Amino acid sequence: MKDILRQMNSVNGIVGVAIHSISGEVLARALSGNLGEAALTQVGTMAQRCIHDNQSAAGPELQEYEYAGLRIFCRACSQVVVSALCAHDVNVNLLHIALNLAAKKLDQVAVPPPVPPPPPPPAKPAVPSPLADVRPRADGSLTLVVGNMSNADASASFDSLGMIALNRATAARLRELYQADFQKLALFNRRSDRRGVFPVIVINDTSSLLDGAVIIGPGVEKKLLARSADVVEVQIG
Repeated sequence: MKDILRQMNSVNGIVGVAIHSISGEVLARALSGNLGEAALTQVGTMAQRCIHDNQSAAGPELQEYEYAGLRIFCRACSQVVVSALCAHDVNVNLLHIALNLAAKKLDQVAVPPPVPPPPPPPAKPAVPSPLADVRPRADGSLTLVVGNMSNADASASFDSLGMIALNRATAARLRELYQADFQKLALFNRRSDRRGVFPVIVINDTSSLLDGAVIIGPGVEKKLLARSADVVEVQIG
């Protein structure tokens, strides 16, 4: 079939050729670069219409249609339909000859299996949530990553009360693991050997950027000598 496609495309004015099975599957194709899957689908629809027109009206084997400024000529054969996508100034007489020759050759060859559609793009791997690693250790503590809030960002009440913050997902994870609600958390920074118990507020953060993190202000930062990205041990206070 590749030879037939190549010979058809050599005719001046033909910009693409497709061969469909009687049931509509694509068997072979050779389309110019600006004709994609949408054009191929439309030509398949016209090929099916060509078969229907021939069967219902006993009309000519060659049918002409229009699509996206192109002339589409479909020629029904015994096993397949060959379609030529053409510019409007195509030499129709020469085209008829080429399609008839292609039809005779196609009637003599075995029908190959359909061309499979292009595979879908690979799915992006799922990014695991940091919450998956948040689980109690043997001593009942678990670890969270420190996120520092700068002085400019910290509200006066948040920092003056020595509060810490969790997003909703992290707070829910802690309640699930400890099977209890909490108002305070005990934090231990092993790097600085500093610890403290702090009231907790839950912030409405819908992204996953703060999953598995505990947000502290400048006051708590000084008390724990904690830096951003430090890992602190957490227990219900």
